[in-house]
Order: sequence, then structure tokens, then C-alpha cells
Amino acid sequence: MVHHGARVTCSGFSNLQALMGLKQLDLIDERNKLRAGQIKKLAGILCDQILIQEDSYCSDRVYYFLVARVPVRDDLEKDRRMIVFRGVDVGIRGEITDYCAHIACQGADCPVARAVFDSNLQLPCYDNLTEKEISKISSVLNHYFQ
Repeated sequence: MVHHGARVTCSGFSNLQALMGLKQLDLIDERNKLRAGQIKKLAGILCDQILIQEDSYCSDRVYYFLVARVPVRDDLEKDRRMIVFRGVDVGIRGEITDYCAHIACQGADCPVARAVFDSNLQLPCYDNLTEKEISKISSVLNHYFQ
């Protein structure tokens, strides 16, 4: 995005899209607080086997997406299918992040990194997440992993 006085130009965006994006930035703090509250509610009702990611170094965290570490019962893909079948859309592996341990470990086996990569779920996290949806997410995950 390039600022030219009062005019903003965005490569690949129309003026209308750029204006809408800038208007959304006016709500960013409110939206971040809303998501933080939703995640706090969800974390408070999930069973102890489901570990929500925490950032102790940042009090003003931005929740773009939410990752939880879960005990893998069979294999992660099968776990995911069962959870999605029950109505909760979750992401796994490459949908969350790239597996970069092979680069960081310079070709060596990285069993801890692989175990973490293979036991994380990306949970629903969006502005319009309702109390009912939060309850459903916790109910499905608690039932499945307890």
C-alpha cells in the first residue's frame, strides 16, 4: 500500500476495496478484543487434554487463528474427519504451518517437532463466532479427546 497524501493506492486492489480495507482497520482493536474474549471462553471450557496456544510475552495478542495441541488417538487425519463429521471445521498440518524442521535440523530427524506438527488442530476463530458455536466446539472436542 502506498500513501500519496489523502490518496491511497494498492497494487491489485480497486479504490473501493482499498477504502473498505481502511475502514476495517478502524475496527481492528475492537475485533481483536472480541476474538480474545471468545478464545478465553473456549479455553475455559475445553478439557485438560486440549492445550490452547499461549503467548506469555504479548498481552495484546492478535488472534488471526487458534491452534490447540491435542492427543492423537489414531492418526491426525482420521481424528480430523471425525471432528468435521460432527460439525466442527478444523485444520491440520500444512493448513496451519509448513513443516520446516527438516530445514532447521539440516536434514536430521526432529521427532519433537514432528510430534508437535502431527498433534495440532486449527480451531474456528472468527468475529461472528457465537456462544452456541463456542459451546459446540468445546462439546465436540471434549467428547472426542476425553
